[in-house]
Amino acid sequence: MKLIPAILSTFATLLTVTSIYAESHHHGAHVHGKGKLDIAIDNTSVHMQLIVPTQDILGFEKIQTPYQLSALNKALDQLTSGGFWILPKKAKCTLVNAKTLKPTDDYLKHDSHDHNHPEHSDIAVAYSYQCLNPKALNVLKTTFFEHFTGSNLIEVQALTATEQRSGTLTPEKIEFRL
Repeated sequence: MKLIPAILSTFATLLTVTSIYAESHHHGAHVHGKGKLDIAIDNTSVHMQLIVPTQDILGFEKIQTPYQLSALNKALDQLTSGGFWILPKKAKCTLVNAKTLKPTDDYLKHDSHDHNHPEHSDIAVAYSYQCLNPKALNVLKTTFFEHFTGSNLIEVQALTATEQRSGTLTPEKIEFRL
C-alpha cells in the first residue's frame, strides 16, 4: 500500500509538468467554452490544476492594450484566490498555495502574423489544499461559472488512493463527486 502515495505524488507532479508542456506545445484542439480540471487527493493533500482558454476568462486571447493587461492581472488574482472551489466544511481544508503556471509576460508574447492560424492562449492555475479531515472529502462544488461566464464546461478528472473518476462541471451542474 505504500505504492499508492508515491503514485499520487507522482501524478500531482505530472499534472504541473504536463500543463506547462501543453501550454508551450499547444497542438491539441483549443475549444472556447471548455476547460479542464485535474484533481489528485493524497492523504491530507488536495492538488488541483485548472486549464481554461484565455478567451473564456477575459473575452479575448491577445493582450494588446493596458486595459487588457489590467483585465488579465485582475482575472489571475481572482483565479489564484481559489474562492470559487468549495470543499466540504467537515473536511476542514485550507488553501495553502495557488499559482498561475505561466508568467504574465508570456501572454504579451502572442504575435501571430498568420491570420489563418492565430495563436490561442490558455490560463493554467495550480491549487494545493491541506485538509484536517480528508475522509470528509466527498464533493467539490464551484461558483466558477458565476465569475467566468464565457466558460460553459469543465472536464474533471480525479485520482484518489482508491479510485479514479471523471465527469463534467457546467453552469447547471456545479458539483463533482470525489
